[in-house]
Amino acid sequence: MAAKKYQDVEATYLYKGQPLTVRFKLKEKNYVHYVRIRVRANPKGLERFDKEATDYADALAKINDWKQKNCPDLARFRDVTTRLSPEQLNDATEATDLLPEGFTLLQCVQAVRRFRQYEDVTVREAFDRYVEARTRTDENPDGKWRSKASCDTAKTHLSPLVSQHGERLIKTIQGDELKKYWAKGSDQTRRNKFNSFRTFFNWCAGAGGILPASPMAKLESPPTGKKKPPVVLSVEQVEAFLNLVSEGRYLKWLPFIAVQVLAGLRAGEVHNKQLYSKANPSIRVLGWQDIFLEPPNDAPYLKIPEIGKKDSNREVQLAPNLVSILQSAKAKGLEVFPRTLSAKGFRGLTAKAGFPEGTWQANTFRHTAITYWWRWNPINKTSDTREPAMRRQFGNSEEVRQEHYVNRTVQLSAAKDFWKLGLEQ
Repeated sequence: MAAKKYQDVEATYLYKGQPLTVRFKLKEKNYVHYVRIRVRANPKGLERFDKEATDYADALAKINDWKQKNCPDLARFRDVTTRLSPEQLNDATEATDLLPEGFTLLQCVQAVRRFRQYEDVTVREAFDRYVEARTRTDENPDGKWRSKASCDTAKTHLSPLVSQHGERLIKTIQGDELKKYWAKGSDQTRRNKFNSFRTFFNWCAGAGGILPASPMAKLESPPTGKKKPPVVLSVEQVEAFLNLVSEGRYLKWLPFIAVQVLAGLRAGEVHNKQLYSKANPSIRVLGWQDIFLEPPNDAPYLKIPEIGKKDSNREVQLAPNLVSILQSAKAKGLEVFPRTLSAKGFRGLTAKAGFPEGTWQANTFRHTAITYWWRWNPINKTSDTREPAMRRQFGNSEEVRQEHYVNRTVQLSAAKDFWKLGLEQ
């Protein structure tokens, strides 16, 4: 007897509340000029099924159409072999009905097991471990925090949590309990606090191995309010700064100020105070050996020796007026950054330039350079500055630069005047 060309297909449906199985039989039927597949079934209590299909795929499609109309979800009625007791089956059924969306019963059980495996660590103990792991030292060269300021910021933001719940097991902390810790302050302050908490709990759930999951995972960052344009110095203000440092007691500040306001360097890229220490003297400041004012086969540039941010050792192009200023400073025997410069001295300098103590904003020089360069590129003499060139020059992404650094209110004419600024002769 020849073997059947097509296998029968079974489907399960409900009849009077009980699951029944019906068999669909497939048989090839030859006509004079074509071939068809006949599909037949006799489901109890339902209409007889007898259809012809053009091919096997069409036959399966017709069977599936019947199943969609007559076969509801039979998960509760399937016959299974199990070693669970009736009480355990009832518990499993109830647990399945209560599962969070997107989770299986096995995943939930595994999560509970992982939760119980984590040691009982208090909030204070977790924070102490976090600070130790994040602080960069000779013993911990992989620490993310290179400066004391980073550590102080984390302690300031997280200290209320540690003070109130220091002896509480950290795995009992819930996300909704944490919202109050960044509820007050400006938009930026709230986001900074939120980020500190998120980084801490992500570390606990990741590298720290203290939590199975972060309670911050489903919390949203505080909304961003309408930002004011970044503070950018006018051409007249920059000219006043350059005049002030061109002679007298502030002359030693000239190169340091010039590379910030005319090349957009971060102050830390010049003095490296976040990295420098007597124990690590190899970290040096920006020096004349890093500035190439007359390279034989290239335009003037400087190369940053060491920084704490991304794009280390990037090459920064130098505008013609900056080249002139630096050549004059070098001829006078000035250092790019003498270590005798101090924060107190800088406050005195900014006050003398018309910015009383407390009114000067960090990165104002950098905002100024980026904005004027974006409006008018002093190297290729065009207002069409492409994004890759901006990134190479200033070492930040377009998103960060447009949000925090570029002031679009500056006019093209002002930008052209800016790049003509130089020392008074």
